[in-house]
Amino acid sequence: MKGGGFGILFVAGSILAGCKTTAPQETSTGVSTGVSTGVSTGVSTGTGEERRKLALLRATQVEVTRRLKKQRDLLLSMPKDSPLTREVSRQLAIINKQAGDVASEVYKAELALEAAIAEDFNIPMHKVKAGKGDAVSQFTLGWAYATGNGVQTDPEESVEWYRKAAEQNHVKSQFNLGMMYYNGTGVPKDLTFAYAWWKVAGSNGHDGSGINLEFISTSMSPEEIATALNLSKQILADIEQKKPTNPPCY
Repeated sequence: MKGGGFGILFVAGSILAGCKTTAPQETSTGVSTGVSTGVSTGVSTGTGEERRKLALLRATQVEVTRRLKKQRDLLLSMPKDSPLTREVSRQLAIINKQAGDVASEVYKAELALEAAIAEDFNIPMHKVKAGKGDAVSQFTLGWAYATGNGVQTDPEESVEWYRKAAEQNHVKSQFNLGMMYYNGTGVPKDLTFAYAWWKVAGSNGHDGSGINLEFISTSMSPEEIATALNLSKQILADIEQKKPTNPPCY
């Protein structure tokens, strides 16, 4: 293991996706939350407040991440054992705890926003479309089974639908599948698969993947990272071979 333990700062993304779909579409407000922007047509105006809360938490998360990286880099540049090194390590542990707390609050805020958005979602319709191979509906069901919105919570069912969509190059499904492997939710905990799926999502432009890869790498050996990179290449090759009808989809 390299370095100390650092918390994952990004969690599973919003249900909404920027692909052609019958799900409610969003109109931009110019507010970047890291999950989605704007309000969706026909969805309760209560989502506006949830979005504002999430935006503030995301801003806090960015700042804590910056401080954490700066403190970590400082520690790595110092002698292995000295009074100053121990003090910097103590401060790092405090910031790392703050990072975990903020990540937890962001997660709760995301769920609150997603629950508000889900009020107008037609889960039965998505089950039909997902069964016919629609990647966005498969992603929607993955999210629904993960959060218990519209259906009973079922992590294993969530993983199944996320995987089906991820294999069709649905980027948020790729990212969320990595999160399931990282947390050991619905599948055995496996950092290699978490890294691989985040690498795939990152190659398709998912912003949060890069940060997660940076932090998960502190808990993996060079050999494990090399294995994960090879796995991500194989996943991308398999996706390309299937030639999905959808391009990389968010």
